Amino acid sequence: MEQSGTGAVHHFSDMRFDSDEKLSANPQFVDRLAMNQTMVEQWNRVVRPGDTVYHAGEFGNQEWLPLLNGEIVFV
Repeated sequence: MEQSGTGAVHHFSDMRFDSDEKLSANPQFVDRLAMNQTMVEQWNRVVRPGDTVYHAGEFGNQEWLPLLNGEIVFV
């Protein structure tokens, strides 16, 4: 994580919200909703509202974007 003038800078990739493949690889989740809610909670524990996030690769269902902290830049 880098620091910028207004907040931290993060680099994430391949979040894959709503992915059946990701759900199959993570049997601790009973369904996609539980998986996605956990991903949002973990993201927001790390990323603050003034942070910048560079995301590479597959993001998945972008309906989850409004729930995530930070300004997200897709690369």
